[in-house]
Amino acid sequence: MKKIIIILFLIITHQFLYGIHSYDTLDYQSISVDPVTWNPLPGIYGESIFLSLKSEYGKIYYLMDDDLAISEPIEYRSPLYLKGDPNYIKEYTIIVMLERLDKKVELFAKSYKIDMTQKLSSSQVETSEKKLKSELVTEANQTPKLVYKFHQKKYTLQQTEREIILPPVLKQQKAISQEIPIDLKDNQITDVMIAASYQKDEKLMTQYDFYQFDDQKPNPPSFGSLYWGQTYKQNYKITIKPDKPTDKIYYWLREWQEDQLMFGPPKQNAPGYWQTYDHPIELISQYGVKGTFGIAAFSIGNNNQISDIAGPFYFKVTDVNGSFEQSFEEEPQKVTKRYILVNNRPIQEKPVFYQQAEMVFQGFNEEEMFYFSYEDKFQEGKSNLIPCQGSFTFQNKSSNFYEINIYYSTGEKLGSFQLNPTITLPQIKNYKSNFLESSTDIIYDFYMPKH
Repeated sequence: MKKIIIILFLIITHQFLYGIHSYDTLDYQSISVDPVTWNPLPGIYGESIFLSLKSEYGKIYYLMDDDLAISEPIEYRSPLYLKGDPNYIKEYTIIVMLERLDKKVELFAKSYKIDMTQKLSSSQVETSEKKLKSELVTEANQTPKLVYKFHQKKYTLQQTEREIILPPVLKQQKAISQEIPIDLKDNQITDVMIAASYQKDEKLMTQYDFYQFDDQKPNPPSFGSLYWGQTYKQNYKITIKPDKPTDKIYYWLREWQEDQLMFGPPKQNAPGYWQTYDHPIELISQYGVKGTFGIAAFSIGNNNQISDIAGPFYFKVTDVNGSFEQSFEEEPQKVTKRYILVNNRPIQEKPVFYQQAEMVFQGFNEEEMFYFSYEDKFQEGKSNLIPCQGSFTFQNKSSNFYEINIYYSTGEKLGSFQLNPTITLPQIKNYKSNFLESSTDIIYDFYMPKH
């Protein structure tokens, strides 16, 4: 059945799957309603990538093979590897079928290109061997650290949270490698921006690496309207919803007879008591009106932090009249415009600022990423991919002029702004004189630059 649906979908949309207009450029005024999150977004990439798919609306199936006669939709469980071939352009069309919780089916198709046709010259190969190497080292029960290795001892490493300070100043170091331990904030998100600078031929090169370490405890999952003392019908299915789509839920469920001693759920780390939640829980009572159920749940976030326990809630399961049905409050869809402001001015205006500029992202989701760069005859800087969230501060502490370019993760330019050096205004001195040609003997009081 899934194959038939996808075949019909391909017949209808075939002309759009391979055309240049398969997907539009970024529109700041558009409202995202796609129930499936694609990360990274469709585009052209210069190397092999892993494609992640997410949806909080149902189960995802996908198809990558154009030969539908031998292919069946596959349930999505882990990122898809889109592999490129050296010296070739490889195209992928990913077809996704979303089976919603209400059993409705929606189909989507996105196109990706892996372009590995750019060949390195012998001089580029030699230069790439001298390139800066960096690594994030994380070990169990150990403070994470960043390790940087340069090809020479003259370099500098600058650590901030969300500040970019220009220009970097090179210093002679004792060794070609250096470790930076990360001081994590308890139950908070720790932002780390590293500016790694070194000399490459005639240019001062700077690599900006942004990291986020999430030590926040996730919020407990939700049982909706389920609460103490309620009665549900036999074979009714209970739903548990996570606070975030990426949270993994574990639940505890038990039934007692009326003469048995009831107790609460065990600790989260107690083995054998908690079950993985991956579909609604069917309630089957052994004791009917003489029995009582207890249920509780907790979540584990992407950062492996454990939430508090939701519950326990105690209720009965029987076919008496007046039984409850579980419900959840509908969250209003967020309708926001996406835009980037620099010192409260839209970045599309290509504004000019002096000494300092604050860039703020508004309306972007957590999956969207950007990078920035600047380049002139003597300097070049580029960042890794950074979430389009919050604000970043750029400071110019030199006499140089910088044009900061902002790009979407796909390479699409979002805008730019100019950051000029500080202007030193002339000092004013008060003068008084009557040695001016005038028809009167008036003494004139005036101001001129001191220097």
